[in-house]
Amino acid sequence: MRYLFRALLLSACVGIGICGYNALRFRYGVSDAVARTLLSILEDTRWASDFSEEKFSDIVVGMTKDQVTMLLGKPLRETCTAGCEWVYTWQADPTASFDWRSIHFDDLGRVDLKRREFFID
Repeated sequence: MRYLFRALLLSACVGIGICGYNALRFRYGVSDAVARTLLSILEDTRWASDFSEEKFSDIVVGMTKDQVTMLLGKPLRETCTAGCEWVYTWQADPTASFDWRSIHFDDLGRVDLKRREFFID
């Protein structure tokens, strides 16, 4: 019984450690870090060639499209309806969960929203 308790405690500590690593690495909140950890086997993210988490963190509300392009390069996808959304990550496989990174611009072409989450498909 004592060994079972130690094994469970060790497993919990490892799980918490991996969740903490994902929270720091991807700058996720608790729920996205747990989902990323539990579904990491099913994760398959395609990243834009010049993208990095550090550069993405430097994006702030009010930046222009040119400023974003200088930091992150060209997005993988661009959708413009009410404003524009530039997507810097996408599913490498149509049924895979993936790390979602996108930037939304207002009608004046300035950043008004930055999305960073784990998308579960």
